Amino acid sequence: MKAGPSPSMVSEPALQFEAVSKSYGAGEPAVIGIDLSVAPGEFVVFLGPSGCGKTTLLSLSAGLIKPTEGRVLLAGTPPVPGQKTAMVFQSFRLLPWKTARDNITFALPHLTPARR
Repeated sequence: MKAGPSPSMVSEPALQFEAVSKSYGAGEPAVIGIDLSVAPGEFVVFLGPSGCGKTTLLSLSAGLIKPTEGRVLLAGTPPVPGQKTAMVFQSFRLLPWKTARDNITFALPHLTPARR
């Protein structure tokens, strides 16, 4: 019989969705019953056609929107925008003459120390 990891080696998920659903208004749900656990250091990619819920999942994980049902946890607590989360969109919001790093850090010099 193979033993599992010792309790001291098991860490809480970095990101966790527990039975998460999100509806916008009276329309069709954007996501339904999502259960997902992302380990610290794990790399996850959401793929799918336009309108399948990728941006909704990212917005939920960053705390930009709240789930209609279920809960989202970031390092064991509900995510709060601006504390430990960020999103970079792939669309026209990027400055094409800047590098990915420069696009991500573009607003930092404009933030007051209290907002960083």
